[in-house]
Amino acid sequence: MLDVFLFHSLLKAVPAGARLILVGDADQLPPVGPGNVMRDLVSSDAVARMRLTYRFRNEGMIADAAHSILKGRVPEADGREFVFVECATDRQAIDTVVAEYKQRYKSGEDVQVIAPIKRGEVGTVSLNSIIRDEVNPKKEGKAELLFGDHLFRVGDRVMQIKNNYAKEWTNYEQLSAGEGVFNGDIGVIRNIRAGSVYVQFEDGKMCEYGAMELAELDGAFAYTIHKSQGSEFDTVIIPVMYAPNPFFTRNLLYTGVTRAKKQVVLVGSAYTLEYMVKNGGRRRKATSLSRELRYLSGAAHGHS
Repeated sequence: MLDVFLFHSLLKAVPAGARLILVGDADQLPPVGPGNVMRDLVSSDAVARMRLTYRFRNEGMIADAAHSILKGRVPEADGREFVFVECATDRQAIDTVVAEYKQRYKSGEDVQVIAPIKRGEVGTVSLNSIIRDEVNPKKEGKAELLFGDHLFRVGDRVMQIKNNYAKEWTNYEQLSAGEGVFNGDIGVIRNIRAGSVYVQFEDGKMCEYGAMELAELDGAFAYTIHKSQGSEFDTVIIPVMYAPNPFFTRNLLYTGVTRAKKQVVLVGSAYTLEYMVKNGGRRRKATSLSRELRYLSGAAHGHS
């Protein structure tokens, strides 16, 4: 998730003589922004590094599955921690995802649907709308607001999709106020009144969104694996129905599986699951940090 711009700002903020220790996972997805800092640092041979390759304790089926995926092996399902539900059609996959989510959501579990792509029959846009209508249906007296083709309804889970450092918020529980709401923050719509949407985020911040700000909100009953980076949930549900898309890769699947703490539910075709596991190719990013670090390291040691 660390792109070159953020890494540059971080290095500028570190005082001279300090030691900087980065802890991360180069096998997860590269940042959306420019660069691929963690992978370039690891591959440059110009910085001291340690890579953990051996598991010293038994961490359960999710860890086993993640390890298998990295090795290019299709993980085995145990029906408890790691579940695979095979579906023959997109419609069957959608119905299964919705049923699995609804069962856990209604019982108060910490569950999240994360998918490889946004568009398509089993993409997050479609799934978010279908799931919302199942767990937060239209009801007389429940306020709604249509913004473009996006319907907001009281009770919806929503996500802030861009950094807004000037966004004002109030935390009524802590009797505090401030500014700043950030990409990936999750909240629930508590009220819709006079053309404004009021969202309470998980950290207690309450924000008012006027018509000009609603483009910063997206549905969060289902969102992409890319957006899930840095988060974890007790249970994740991942649809794996094939679509012609460059995102169906091993590291995308690995990233999705490792978002779960207690249970992973994969819903889709065995063919697509195997395809993703075997597809070790990554989306190509033209980066030069590794090369520049090798050059600087060689110059520092007197090499031409």
